[in-house]
Amino acid sequence: MVSTHDERDPSIGPAAATFHHILCAVDFSPCSRRALDHAVHLARELEAELILLHIYQLPTFQYPEGMMPNTVEVMQEVEKRSQAALERWRVVAERELGRPVRALIEIGTPGRRVAEMAEKLGADVIVLGTHGRTGIKRLLLGSVAERVMRHAKCPVLTLHSSDDAQPDAAV
Repeated sequence: MVSTHDERDPSIGPAAATFHHILCAVDFSPCSRRALDHAVHLARELEAELILLHIYQLPTFQYPEGMMPNTVEVMQEVEKRSQAALERWRVVAERELGRPVRALIEIGTPGRRVAEMAEKLGADVIVLGTHGRTGIKRLLLGSVAERVMRHAKCPVLTLHSSDDAQPDAAV
């Protein structure tokens, strides 16, 4: 008898059996940690490559005269801190997965840039956390997950943060 689904984990289903490259977008929040846990599980079960991606935006400052451009020092500090955090998350992911994990950092608008990188990297699925903001917070802060879903050409798995989620001290 020929099976049309992956026998390793029946909860994953037949469509997931084609995932060879999993892109996990992280912003270092507790909901991103939850997404990372799921991405590691999926990569392990499907023997897929796991790629961590962090997109950062440089802060801009509004003054009465207009927007102030970022200084070189601010740009360097944001990149330095982002690189250090991403490296910590990569080490944790590798330890949990038991094999190498690629980690990339990019600058840009997160929602659109995640989708662009997924296409460029040939990702079969994007995994990311969502803060689940509603009302005025969503209006003011937007939804990165929604933008990723709108622009991505591959499936997007979003995971809401749980109410009791606490930052992981190890990451």
